[in-house]
Amino acid sequence: MKLSLTYLTLPLSIAAAAAAAVLDKRDPLPSKFTLESSSQGIPDLIWTELQWLSGSAYIGNSKYNSASEKLQFTSGGDGLSFTSYHSAPTGWTNFYIFPSESRAVGFTTPHSASIPAGAATTGFENVGGQLAYQGGMQWQACDQGGGVYQIFWDGASSAGCVPIGLYIRPSAC
Repeated sequence: MKLSLTYLTLPLSIAAAAAAAVLDKRDPLPSKFTLESSSQGIPDLIWTELQWLSGSAYIGNSKYNSASEKLQFTSGGDGLSFTSYHSAPTGWTNFYIFPSESRAVGFTTPHSASIPAGAATTGFENVGGQLAYQGGMQWQACDQGGGVYQIFWDGASSAGCVPIGLYIRPSAC
C-alpha cells in the first residue's frame, strides 16, 4: 500500500500552523492601561511600574522624584497617549519610539502632537500580555544612576542597558 506524501505531511503542516498562531497571538490593547517591567537582570529594583518624568519613561527610584507620575496610557487608532497632571492645563502627549535607532522612548510636547522625524507613534500592540511594536519587544532598561532606569527601544548599544519585558496591566481609569 502506497501513501501519498501529502497525507503524511498534512498533519505536520496543520500542527506547525497551530503552533505559529499561539506564538503570534495578538490581542487588542486595553483602552486604558499601565505598564510594569520585568526585573530580571536589574539587582535591587523595587519599583517596576513605569513612571513618566521629563518627557520619557522610567522605572525604579524615579518614583521618588516629585515631577514624576504613574504612566496611565490610553490606546486608540492614533497610538498611545498619556495625560500629565504636571502640564497646565493637564496635557495629553503621544508616546513614541525611534524604530530604527537605539534611543530612549519619548512623549510629544503636551497638546502639540508634533512628532519628531523618524519617530513612530502607531504600531504598538499586545503580544501575549506584553507591549510590542509591530510584533517586536526590544525594550531595554538603561541605568541612569541612583536606582533609576530609563526605558529605551533597542538600547542594546548603550552601556548599562538590560533587556526587559513591558507587561500590560489594564486599568479602570
